[in-house]
Amino acid sequence: MPSPAASAGIAITPASNTTPQMNLWNGVLMRLVGFSCLGGFLFGYDTGVTSGCLVFLKDYYGLNYFEEEEIVSSTVLAAAVGCLLVGVPMSNYGRRPMLFVTTMLYTTGALIVAAATDFEMVVCGRVVLGFGVGMASILSPVYIAEAAPSSWRAGLVALNTLMIVLGQVFSCLVNAAVDDMSYSYNWRISMGFAGVPSMFMFFGLFSLPESPRWLLSKGREEDARASLAKIRGPENDATEELKIMAAGIAAEQSDMSFIDMWKHKPIRNAFIVGCALGLFQQLAAINTLMYYGAVVMEMAGFPSSASIELTAVLAMSQGVGVCTSLYLYSILPRRTVLLWSISGVIIGLVLIGVAFENIDEMQGLAVFAVMFYLVCFGLGYAAAPTIVASEIYPTHARSFGVSQVVFFMWMGNFLVSATFLTETNNFGISNTFYIYAGVTVLAWFYIYMELPETSGKSMEEIWTCFCGKNESGKYVGDRYVE
Repeated sequence: MPSPAASAGIAITPASNTTPQMNLWNGVLMRLVGFSCLGGFLFGYDTGVTSGCLVFLKDYYGLNYFEEEEIVSSTVLAAAVGCLLVGVPMSNYGRRPMLFVTTMLYTTGALIVAAATDFEMVVCGRVVLGFGVGMASILSPVYIAEAAPSSWRAGLVALNTLMIVLGQVFSCLVNAAVDDMSYSYNWRISMGFAGVPSMFMFFGLFSLPESPRWLLSKGREEDARASLAKIRGPENDATEELKIMAAGIAAEQSDMSFIDMWKHKPIRNAFIVGCALGLFQQLAAINTLMYYGAVVMEMAGFPSSASIELTAVLAMSQGVGVCTSLYLYSILPRRTVLLWSISGVIIGLVLIGVAFENIDEMQGLAVFAVMFYLVCFGLGYAAAPTIVASEIYPTHARSFGVSQVVFFMWMGNFLVSATFLTETNNFGISNTFYIYAGVTVLAWFYIYMELPETSGKSMEEIWTCFCGKNESGKYVGDRYVE
């Protein structure tokens, strides 16, 4: 059966590895990346604000550690459900309309938390926020990746990760600013503030076009041409790039159910690798230090006010790594950057465990180890799942594939965030971080063996790496090998 692009009469030419040389950075692309990345900023803000607000809420409601885990894990579980459910509507209705939905969920959830009259209402608002966070964690990187020039794709998707970190830093600064206020108001201001950038994002989306790749996949050639021309600017002729997109879409299978996709070896291999990468990333415990950063600093012997201030420093540490990764991913093979990043993460986790063996004498080492871990995580591991997930699937499977990857990320996040305080109470904080280090060692070997290099390939070519390996263990490029 011909693809929608072929049916639309678009000429098919062999895909090229690069986008034709043009002056591509223009106002529309800047707005598209900027407003899309607000989804990442809100994602990071929600993650970071929780760390300090747990201290506020613990004093206000007298929470035990099970209730602290409930506040965190309820949002994470809702995010997992949100990212799982958004795959079909974003495929049917487009990327941009569903981004509008996420902004409304953010705003509604923030208002519910800010107006909460009891603990249950706080959890309810956090659940609504979670749905928005989960949906944005898929929609933002996919929307950016499908609009970006191929040579800029990794950097622009990684920029979304940088905005996540900036959101975390900003939320920590907000928490520090309201620390001296009454416990009746400080957490309401911190958590309710998420509604402000979500409204900016809502109104900004009105000026943006739909993803040209999604439009092509639906057979809407003229709309795709207009969208791409708007994104690339009137001074650039995007005809050749449109043909390249169409060639990739025309060569892909279409109208496949999940069972059909799973039976198709290249797509199945891509699903497995993408989901494993997302799960392993979260099992490296990054969000235990984001959600429970202030709590961990209190465990290290710092007073609550200093712990809240230190969370901003910790978030900045990851920001240093993510900023560096924007450069590293542009000059080095992505797989190499990722493996070196994971190596540093393992060392950091071990050092954290060692420091907490004798925290009275190694408080400084604990802070250094956490900062070292966060820098190394930001250097490659932070952006890797979203970069890989936005690249490795054919257009007709991309929405579903990315949603599965992010679902596994959220389930891994839920697993560690719902059990972290319980583990530290039962096994001790040192042993908890040693467990995370052991899991990350397994992740390093799995990624080394199974993840192919994707640098220098167009989105339409990358997924062909997953059709299998030849006798020497190298990935082969015939997409129809079964």
